[in-house]
Amino acid sequence: HKKGAKLHQEKGKAGEAMALSSWSMRLPYSPSRPTLNPRRSRLLFSPSVPILNPRPSRLPATSHVADSGRRRCLRLGRPPHAYISAPAPGPDAYQSPSFDAAEAAADVAAAISSTDAITWAGVWALLSQHKARLAISLAALLACTTSTLSMPLFSGRFFETLIGRGSEPLTRLLSKIAVLYTLEPIFTIVFVINMTVVWEKVMGRLRSQIFRRILIQKMVFFDRHKVGELTGLLTSDLGSLKGVVSDNISRDRGLRAFSEITGTLCILFTLSTELAPVLGLLIVSVSVIVAIFKRSTVPTFKSYGIVQAHISDCVSETFSAIRTVRSFGGEKRQISMFDNLALSFQNSGTKLGVLKAANESLTRVVVYVSLMALYILGGSKVSAGKLSIGTMASFIGYTFTLTFAVSSKSCLLSILL
Repeated sequence: HKKGAKLHQEKGKAGEAMALSSWSMRLPYSPSRPTLNPRRSRLLFSPSVPILNPRPSRLPATSHVADSGRRRCLRLGRPPHAYISAPAPGPDAYQSPSFDAAEAAADVAAAISSTDAITWAGVWALLSQHKARLAISLAALLACTTSTLSMPLFSGRFFETLIGRGSEPLTRLLSKIAVLYTLEPIFTIVFVINMTVVWEKVMGRLRSQIFRRILIQKMVFFDRHKVGELTGLLTSDLGSLKGVVSDNISRDRGLRAFSEITGTLCILFTLSTELAPVLGLLIVSVSVIVAIFKRSTVPTFKSYGIVQAHISDCVSETFSAIRTVRSFGGEKRQISMFDNLALSFQNSGTKLGVLKAANESLTRVVVYVSLMALYILGGSKVSAGKLSIGTMASFIGYTFTLTFAVSSKSCLLSILL
């Protein structure tokens, strides 16, 4: 009797498992139907309630009430929802690129047809797309230069008025000087903002063009060039190109320097045809010597930057492959390599510091030689009565303007050429 009851119990459990499996396979998946009530699900899966046997002829008669309740639960409910996978991203799932398709195709075509990553023709083509801002910048540049070059003239009149030789009232003269001092910063802001906006847009397009050009290269190209080198091209190298314009849109730099040199030479010849040629030739010749010296220091600057890039590559490669370095015991080799690079970097930095000191000294020499020539020649003219004190004071102001403008222009040309 005990063996029969035990056998009957095992058969009942097997039947319950088969019934549950067949019920889960036959149940349709309908998202529109409501989920099963937790109370009813507890009733359905409660151990005290018998499960429907796949063979109805073997059901006991005492389970009729529970069976009707379970069937009602099956009709009203369903198992909880199951998360299978996320939907496939559509065409609007990603952010659209900043440039349209025509510009992207033009960039790729230019990258394929050209052998150089950056060409001046490509830069001028990008600049020509911002003609309105360039026109505003040019007008602001002329206004800035006019205001700057007018200040030494009014300074000379101011000194003549102080010593009693000027005919213009002092208050009127000071009001004109105040207007010049007010307009020059305003036009400078307009010039700098427009040039900055234009150049930032050009640099954005250049970065996009270079990235696309790198991306369409063959795998041999990526085997030949390191990741740090390509990253440096898109970051530090383009940053240096950006600095060529960003650092030269201030006063006495770039276009400002060129316009001030031209205007100063014209004004000097207007004030004194005898003193202007001597002073102009002296300043230009000494500045050319300084530019030649700066040009000779360019290889030192390049070696300094190359060593710095090699240090960055060594550090990134060592730390990214630290497991390989530890596995083969390459710590001593990497340390020796890094120490050699650090020593080269130190030597290059020392040479660079010496050259910067010599550059500053030569710049001071240009200023002092120009002033001494002006004092000797101009003082003799003033003593002889051939030159007024106000004109002499204006010459001193124009000497400083011309000296710094020529020096910055020579420095820029030494970098570009």
